[in-house]
Amino acid sequence: RPLARASLSPAMLTPAAGSFTGFDLLHLSGGDVALGSPLSSGNGRPLVVPTSGFYMLSLNVAALSTESHTLHVSRNGSGDIVSHAGGAGISSSMAIVWLDAADTLSLRHEGTIEYQFGYGKTELCLAMV
Repeated sequence: RPLARASLSPAMLTPAAGSFTGFDLLHLSGGDVALGSPLSSGNGRPLVVPTSGFYMLSLNVAALSTESHTLHVSRNGSGDIVSHAGGAGISSSMAIVWLDAADTLSLRHEGTIEYQFGYGKTELCLAMV
């Protein structure tokens, strides 16, 4: 079964509004989930889904700035399938979604705030259900 727990290397970043971040660490990985080609932002690579089916997605967000923000899990760089709105602190959003084989997942940023990336910080977990 495909599964992954992915993040960027530990860092504090302030991505530009409208930009994308991806992942460069697979803390857990199974079922041929892989990292794709580098994003044009230079911040990681998208996750590549190996098999079509329903997936549980969990987006964990560690926001350091006090301003409100929205962070989206974007499919193929064009459709948002999970959205998370919040303020400072660590919080999360979950969803069950249908993904097709070869879909890519990255994070799209709204607003400009500072995030903490890394294991247990801003990360994405997925598992086929």
